[in-house]
Amino acid sequence: MKYLFALIILSGFTLQSFGQRTSDLKFGIGLPVFMGNTSGETETSEVSAFPTLSVEKPIPIEIQRDEKISINPGIAFFYFKENEILSNSTSTELNHLSANGYVKFLYQQKIQRRSEAFIYFGGITGVHVYSKTNGEKIIYSQNEEVDEFKEDINQNGKDFFNTIYYGAVAGFQPDVKITNKFAPSFELAFYSNFVTKLRGKANAVQLTVLLGINM
Repeated sequence: MKYLFALIILSGFTLQSFGQRTSDLKFGIGLPVFMGNTSGETETSEVSAFPTLSVEKPIPIEIQRDEKISINPGIAFFYFKENEILSNSTSTELNHLSANGYVKFLYQQKIQRRSEAFIYFGGITGVHVYSKTNGEKIIYSQNEEVDEFKEDINQNGKDFFNTIYYGAVAGFQPDVKITNKFAPSFELAFYSNFVTKLRGKANAVQLTVLLGINM
């Protein structure tokens, strides 16, 4: 974790001198979709998500007039729900919360020379600074006198959130005048082994709408 924040601080001091037509801050709302979910009458294993929130600081590096690399450090908040039902055995409902820091490494390319529209792609890596898991587990008993046992769960979220996560990112920003205070963009990300469910690791795809603000 300390290496991630060291990179963010170093990037901020060394790259601020590159003045590019990039938003000063970007605020994002994203919706992850998890792969490998199963839902049936007798057995269920699925993770669902509330919209994720993020804020990041683009730090561009100029290569050529219309091409540049951008390093975007930021913070994000995740809230996921996990539900597992095993036939005649157990039923588990969990809530997972995370506050995390991340860095995106992006290559940006204008679509047309005279426009301010561009596409970008690259990678993202993050570290979970704080995580929490709580919920309830019900164990069904074969004992006629006691139908079920309930167990309250309140623990660190490290069993669900991998300490470090990583993925690939691609995005598009429409043509926006450089004098505009706000600049929207749209981003698609793929996260490999994003979380560890009760039944194993799961990948995720996230669509994010970002609003850039020029100070």
